[in-house]
Amino acid sequence: MNRGRSRQKIFHSAEYFDAFLKTVEVAHTRFGVQVLSYCLMSNHYLLLVKTPEANLGRAMRHINGVYTQRYNRLKKTDSWLFREYLGLKRIGSISNTIAKLRALIEEDKKLARTVAKIKSGYDT
Repeated sequence: MNRGRSRQKIFHSAEYFDAFLKTVEVAHTRFGVQVLSYCLMSNHYLLLVKTPEANLGRAMRHINGVYTQRYNRLKKTDSWLFREYLGLKRIGSISNTIAKLRALIEEDKKLARTVAKIKSGYDT
């Protein structure tokens, strides 16, 4: 999981999503990263990957660095895009993987409910 710096948007349109997915595809080819699941949201992304070559750090540096360059070209800007990595974790077994995925999904649902409550408070 990785978020935009100060929770800023990292995906503004389909063009940005496509640029990110192309970056992940290159990481697959270059580092052998196997993407098992992903979720892209406007200000962060979740990736569940398998790295048979034990090179997760290198692959994530590549994904974040190259996508930042592509983002800056699309946005016509020059700045840092991501804050620190939020979750480079070895999960292990299938049951642990499923449990971790459920926890991440629940965390996002809680965040969405909190944002909705805050927005409804401003609407009154």
